[in-house]
Amino acid sequence: MYKAIIEVEADDAEAIVISLEPDLDDAERFKVKLGSEDGKIVMEFEATDAAAMRAAINSYLKLVGMLADSNMEDKK
Repeated sequence: MYKAIIEVEADDAEAIVISLEPDLDDAERFKVKLGSEDGKIVMEFEATDAAAMRAAINSYLKLVGMLADSNMEDKK
């Protein structure tokens, strides 16, 4: 079993986590837990193999980046 925890600073961390909650359906090969604390998004990953871990991390980092960018655009 592979495990990783990634923390990402974001202005609207809680709003981003809420936006991602519908995407948290457990996949067959990985699980993700999301939370926010002190202006950070905390992502906890568990995967059965390295390829699944890489795919999960890449997917969630892209989603977080997209949501953080759209929040920045809204504030302009």
